[in-house]
Amino acid sequence: MNWYNYVNNQLEIRLNDENLKPEWIEHPARYTEFHIIKSSDVLLLNIGESWTYGESLPNIATALQRYNLESQLQHCFGPLMSNSLNCDYYQYAVPGNSNGYMYQELPRILEYIQSNFNYKKIYLLCQLTEPGREKASLNNFPPSHPIHEMYFRKDLKKIDFFDWLKKYDKIFLNIIQETISNYDNVETVVWKNFCKFHCENTYEKLKIIKESWIAFSAKTLQMNYTMISFQSLGWLHTLMQMPQNKIYFDVEKINLEIDLLEKSNEFIQGNKLHNHHPTALGHKLWAGNLLQKTGWNNE
Repeated sequence: MNWYNYVNNQLEIRLNDENLKPEWIEHPARYTEFHIIKSSDVLLLNIGESWTYGESLPNIATALQRYNLESQLQHCFGPLMSNSLNCDYYQYAVPGNSNGYMYQELPRILEYIQSNFNYKKIYLLCQLTEPGREKASLNNFPPSHPIHEMYFRKDLKKIDFFDWLKKYDKIFLNIIQETISNYDNVETVVWKNFCKFHCENTYEKLKIIKESWIAFSAKTLQMNYTMISFQSLGWLHTLMQMPQNKIYFDVEKINLEIDLLEKSNEFIQGNKLHNHHPTALGHKLWAGNLLQKTGWNNE
């Protein structure tokens, strides 16, 4: 890591941009990792991608190389939550990032925090994004990473696509639980922005919020909404053309899912809570939702 300091309202803010980022992003974003130190003995640690980062908030458009840490601190749900909890705050969020990269970085981040600070409690928020983003960077994952088994399956029997999604969820929930199991002071919540959870396993050390951010927004706006199973049609089409995956696709079910995806994309295209990405109001309401569902503000 290569930390540098930033002063905001006399707060000590350390920033680092030497972290895993998706290779397909032409201009790597700034302010992807920062630590706000308020001398609290409690830390909120937030891991995510563009929805956590604050893409499309005022003065933020990373594709146009427009970055604004002040806007992130003012509007993003993570800093809003840390303000409510009056605790230190650490965020690693890269627009376009994959679950694979996010949770390869989690051990590094926790090791840095636990080795350099004496937090009595760490509240950990883990975002899971769509399941298709590792495909473009499989060569960059260690050979032992279970994501390889999902794309080059050794089992001779075909697997149903929706069972594949269950196994995918399980991989990352297992990785998160295994990572935090080394620490007694970490309390972890996992949530998704786009998709529903397919894995039905229970995890002793993880609280899973089943309602996606989009579903929460639709409910808030009193609109009918059904959670989607995947977000990228391009990835789905590629997956269907790879026989080595040995995945069975029920065409009727897939078509129904595509219809749901189109409705979901139409919903987030423009309303007071979403402009593709969440609006400032969307972040504010999501922060309140997470505080209510975690109960952290009552501890």
